Amino acid sequence: MRDEKRGISKDIQKEIKFLINSDNRLKILECLFSSPQTIKSIQAQTDINLSSISININDLEKNGFITIKNDVIRLTNNCKLLLINIYNLNDTINLVNDNKDFLNTHMVKNYQFRGLSDLSQLKGCKLVESTAYDVFKTTRIIKDLALSSKSSKTIFPYMHPQLIEMLDYWAENDVDVKLILDEKVSHLFRDAIKEYGSLKGNISVKTISRKIEFALAVTENKMFLGLYKDDGKFDYNAVYISEDLEAINWANNVFREYEYMSEDYEVIK
Repeated sequence: MRDEKRGISKDIQKEIKFLINSDNRLKILECLFSSPQTIKSIQAQTDINLSSISININDLEKNGFITIKNDVIRLTNNCKLLLINIYNLNDTINLVNDNKDFLNTHMVKNYQFRGLSDLSQLKGCKLVESTAYDVFKTTRIIKDLALSSKSSKTIFPYMHPQLIEMLDYWAENDVDVKLILDEKVSHLFRDAIKEYGSLKGNISVKTISRKIEFALAVTENKMFLGLYKDDGKFDYNAVYISEDLEAINWANNVFREYEYMSEDYEVIK
């Protein structure tokens, strides 16, 4: 069953990348999403040259995203569901366009949660990247988020380099902290706690057996999301952040789904 789920995730990722790796294809899909079209009507609405439309239509038909009958082009039901559930096209076309280069080089998988089907809720997110002049920009964003909240729910695939400062703040301000960590990071965290000494605070940890392939944190008024690159390495230099309520709700939903898949909470002292 696990292998089947992995296969589904790879198929979804492949379909996403196929649909978003061409500006012209996105414009054609947007037309077809509204109603069936002919090649000429697509050309009139998009100003894409007929040769490019024909090539993309052929590719879409070959991959099972459209059907053609009497020169009328329609999205298949599966394609409509894909666009609604993954893109929620009406709300996220700008998000996808603005971030297609980033998404095409990162692992956009299902991760066993419905995050992709709720992608529209991330439309208020901002992509923040480190620069040669500020290489610790994203690390600082994560720390500042932890040091400015009354509650924090976090899923981490790595140990934050400023953990001790975060622990001090959590303890001094009695922050309600919930952490979900994979087994390796969980062991490292516990070792850090032992070196830290007695911990007065409300910090609870869940350990999950599977490898975590993203980073997520959500507080009462902000969220951030980090992704792995296609080479299998976590991207420490780019994160999505948002204060938008929909994005915060999305992050809370993802966190709850991972809570269900993890062991019981252990209060860290």
